[in-house]
Amino acid sequence: AVHEVHPDLPIFPSIQLESLAGFFSGACSTTAESCVDDGLAQIADLRRDSFAVSVYPFLAELATGSPWSPDDLPRIFDRVDEPIVIAETGTLATPLDFMGTDGTCAELVSNASEEEAARWLQHVVDLADAYDMELATWWSGYDVLPVQVMTSCPCEDGGAGFCDILDFFVQLGNAQAPLTYRTFGTMGIYTYEGTPRTSMVAILDAARD
Repeated sequence: AVHEVHPDLPIFPSIQLESLAGFFSGACSTTAESCVDDGLAQIADLRRDSFAVSVYPFLAELATGSPWSPDDLPRIFDRVDEPIVIAETGTLATPLDFMGTDGTCAELVSNASEEEAARWLQHVVDLADAYDMELATWWSGYDVLPVQVMTSCPCEDGGAGFCDILDFFVQLGNAQAPLTYRTFGTMGIYTYEGTPRTSMVAILDAARD
């Protein structure tokens, strides 16, 4: 119906690559790309103008113990005979600390830093160029949480109120709220306070030239 009015407007669902590969269900017992083949077969009849993916390295790490490697996505994209876009991606620029229901603290995403975020951003830019993508969307221009909230356990925020929000949801019975709340907290090109992550800004500036 939309194409009748806007015939040139691309329409696509965003396909979560980690789910497509069976990471969350535990269904993937071989390699990521072969599991994606199975996933692609299941969505073969899904109407779309582009193969649009949502992909986050740390989600793969949480599910399998290993993040997406730079070689994984090209091997998957090469299996697709249609235009490719990255509908959403990003990775944390700080570690993610989390207190479990037993009261112990753990660093759930340990290999997270501005350097790692910049490497993934450069990888996304390179993929967009290599596959002539019309769209590649980084999750957020600015962090949605201060770094202190991400890396303190128990939560500390200097009285700013972020930790009160976490406590509120936990009291409602949602023990996973602190993890969900932090999951996308520091993916920005700029920090919550507006400080640029210079290496990431430089990558985007170079991509625009």
